Amino acid sequence: MSHFGIDLFGRETPPPGYHSASELWRIQNLGPPPDQLTTQTIDLSTSFKLVYPDKNSNNKLTWIPRKSKGKFLISIPAISTTFKQFREIIARKCEENSEGAGKIIQNTLESGSPGINWKVWMNLPAAHKFKKNANYKVNDIDSFTHWTATIIANGKDRTDASLEVEMISPANLEKEAKAAVKIKQHVMTHAADQRASTSKHQDPSNLVAAEDFDLYNLYRDQIFNAHPPNVQYHNKIPVFIDPGDRSRYILLTTGNVDKWAYALTKPNTAVSLHSPPPELKFEKLSASKKHKLDNCSSSRTRRVSSQSDSDGSSVINPGVNLLEAYLEFIKIPAIERSEIARILTEHKATNPRFFRSKNITRDVMKGWGLADIYIAQLRDNVKKFEKSKASE
Repeated sequence: MSHFGIDLFGRETPPPGYHSASELWRIQNLGPPPDQLTTQTIDLSTSFKLVYPDKNSNNKLTWIPRKSKGKFLISIPAISTTFKQFREIIARKCEENSEGAGKIIQNTLESGSPGINWKVWMNLPAAHKFKKNANYKVNDIDSFTHWTATIIANGKDRTDASLEVEMISPANLEKEAKAAVKIKQHVMTHAADQRASTSKHQDPSNLVAAEDFDLYNLYRDQIFNAHPPNVQYHNKIPVFIDPGDRSRYILLTTGNVDKWAYALTKPNTAVSLHSPPPELKFEKLSASKKHKLDNCSSSRTRRVSSQSDSDGSSVINPGVNLLEAYLEFIKIPAIERSEIARILTEHKATNPRFFRSKNITRDVMKGWGLADIYIAQLRDNVKKFEKSKASE
C-alpha cells in the first residue's frame, strides 16, 4: 500500500499480523535500524499463592493462605531486568494487588524459608520447555537467564507470558514428611518380617525387632532440608528462624537436631518440622547482627519502592542495564546482536562500564564466546557512549 502513502512495514504500531520496524530489523535484518529501537518487553499475567505464619488458640504455629485478587499484569524489560530486580519488581506489584503480599515475599527471600516457586509459561515457536505443562521455574539465575534469553532471541517487541508465584507451604511439607516416615516404617517392618521368617536357623540375638529400627536419620535429614544455613545468623551452623520474630533463632547443632528428631517420633505431639520441641531454647540476635538484618530488610524495601523511578533514570549506573542501547550505538550488526546480547546478559555484563573493569579482560570476554572484533567494539567505545548519554 506504499503507493497510497501508507507504509505498513515501517510503523512501530503495525496492523495485526505485521511486524513492527524494530521487529523487522531485529528478526529478519530488513531495512535500516529504527531511529528509536523498541525495548523488548515481557507482559506477565501474574497470580500468587502465599502462606504466612500465625498462632492458633492453642498457641500452635499454623500457616495462613494468601491468594492474589485474580490475575494482574506485570510488564518488565526483557534485557534490562536482572534476576534480583525481577523478584523485587514482582514483590512490589504483588503488594499493589494485595496489601501485605509483597512483604511476605520479601521476608521469605531474606530468610530463605519457606521456599518459593516462580513458575512461568508461554507459547513460543520451538520452545516447548516453556509450555504450561512443562512446569518450568525461574528459581535461580541460570533458569531466569535462559528464559529471558529465549525471549530476546525470538525478537518480538512484546511477549505474552504467565507467572505463578507459589510459596511452598510448610504444612504440606509436614504431611509429605509424615507420609515418608510411614512409608519408611512400612518398608523396614516388611523387611524385618521377611528376615525373621527366613532366619529360623540364625542366632536370635542377631535379629533386630522392627520397632527398634532407627528413624533418627530420616527425621534429621528432613530437619536439615527444611532449615538451610543462613549466614545472617551463623556462618556455619544451620538455624531455625522463628517465623513470628526473625530476631529469634535456634542453632541446629547435632544435639538439638537429635532432640528434635526424637520428639518427632512421639505420637500426639505438637512438634513438627516447623515447630521445635519446647526444650530447645531460642537465642536472640546480637545488637549488631539485628542492626544488619534490619538494614538489609529496609534497603530491600527502598529498592523495591524506588524501582519504577530508577528504571527511567538517564544517569549511567553499573546497576542499570544499557546493553540494548549500547549495542545499537556501536553499530553491532543486527544479525549478530541477539546472540551477543544473550552472551553478555548471561554474564551479567549489561552496562558498558563493566567493559572498563580490570577484572573483565579481553581474554575473559573471549572465553565467553565473543569474536575479537566485537570485543574491540564493546571495550573501545564506552567513553563515547557515556558522553552521548550525558549530552541528552
